[in-house]
Amino acid sequence: MPNWPFPGRPFGLAPRKLRVIVYAALLAVTGVVATLGINLTIQAIEAKPTALGALSQSAGGALVICGGGKLPDAVRDRFFNLAGGPRARIVVIPTAHEIADDPDTRPLLAPWRTRGAASVQVLHTRSRDVANDPAFCKSL
Repeated sequence: MPNWPFPGRPFGLAPRKLRVIVYAALLAVTGVVATLGINLTIQAIEAKPTALGALSQSAGGALVICGGGKLPDAVRDRFFNLAGGPRARIVVIPTAHEIADDPDTRPLLAPWRTRGAASVQVLHTRSRDVANDPAFCKSL
């Protein structure tokens, strides 16, 4: 280890058993955090209104927050029902999605179309001028 600048052994050279335990613990913690995030999202959707929730409900809307990966079917179903079920008019804004710039938008729209939404559209651009055009935002 002549080039290792820190005292002790690098983690890559730690005993195999220790590495397996550490990686298993990290994997378990990641799974717990992901599960808690999904459960908290579902609970937030189904929770009774608080003072802030009552304010948003008085405006006739709901807020569904979920990010950092695949949208769970339970959250997607609840969102679809809140949006009006078969009468839902859904606009997908995939700007942060890895396939946002792909001309084939079918994978982004398919989960909503299979649920039977009345209208499903994609709204995406990287151009500020296009985004500022009132015609571009018409679907909203």
